[in-house]
Amino acid sequence: LGVAVGANVVIANHIGHANKEGVRRSVATVGIISLISGAILLVLGSVLARPILEAMGTPDDVIELATVYLRIYFLGMPFIMAYNFGSAILRSIGDTRRPFYSLLVATAVNALLDWLLVAEFGMGVDGVAIATVIANGVNAAIIAGILMREPDPYTLNPRRMYIDRGDLKKMLKIGVPAGLQGMVFSFSNIYIVSSFCAATIAFVGQNYGAGNFDRCKRVFRICMAMAAVGCALANLTVFFNGRAALGLFTTDEAVIPFGLDRFRTVLIFQCLACSYEISGAYMRGLGYSMCPMLLTVFGTCVLRLVWVFTVAARTLDFCLLLDIYPISWAITGILVVSAALIVQKRAFTSPCRPA
Repeated sequence: LGVAVGANVVIANHIGHANKEGVRRSVATVGIISLISGAILLVLGSVLARPILEAMGTPDDVIELATVYLRIYFLGMPFIMAYNFGSAILRSIGDTRRPFYSLLVATAVNALLDWLLVAEFGMGVDGVAIATVIANGVNAAIIAGILMREPDPYTLNPRRMYIDRGDLKKMLKIGVPAGLQGMVFSFSNIYIVSSFCAATIAFVGQNYGAGNFDRCKRVFRICMAMAAVGCALANLTVFFNGRAALGLFTTDEAVIPFGLDRFRTVLIFQCLACSYEISGAYMRGLGYSMCPMLLTVFGTCVLRLVWVFTVAARTLDFCLLLDIYPISWAITGILVVSAALIVQKRAFTSPCRPA
């Protein structure tokens, strides 16, 4: 995905310079990259599917089915790469609608095939995985068809695909740091917030089922504290080493101040997100899932969109745009924590527990 971002930037730069030959080179290079990366991921994913699941601690009673699913899923990696890189080409020319429409069609195909293969033909996990692979194939075919019909120099000609070393180097230079950044944030989210959410759901669900209500409250407090402290420590470590951390991704002195502003405005307050993540997990452990979902969508999506189109639209202040992160985290946290306390009282006093 990071390299796809790099491809988007390189093609867009060629377009900005009215360099048609550069666009042709980049499109041809992107075509080859998508095929090669898809093939590599297919092989690696198929071979490493079970070791990956074992490293994740997948329970013995599901690991066989999970391995089957993952191996079939990785057969579709060439299709996924074709869509990612193909949509990057379209987005570089300002076309975001057709990749979105293609994804909608693929999603509908996936849902239809899930129903057909599982409900009608009695298949299990393998049916779901096959449906996903076919849907990804449809998605890739749509994007490839669009690109093959695009006017010169944006057209994708399978007979003229080759790698231009200069463009490839630029794509990697931009894309690899972007991909690493995504990996870093995914790593921290999984190992800190998501892990404590999973622990909250598991322990609260077990104790609630056993009628140990005081222990449910204790688990809630412990997981909330550990998640918030762990997130704060990790983020503050990056914050106090801001320039060194940003140096992993860029050496451009014009960019670094914006990164530091983001650290000051967003990173040091990110631990506030634990308030609604852990509270939501707590409610799910008690059997209530719809409430935290609706409140979180409102707080982290609706509020931010309103801010972008009202307050932030009045100025080009970068920090003002970022202010919505701590604001939305705080508001969402208050809403979800309050809801959790209300749900807790209802769950512990009502003899009827939701499924």
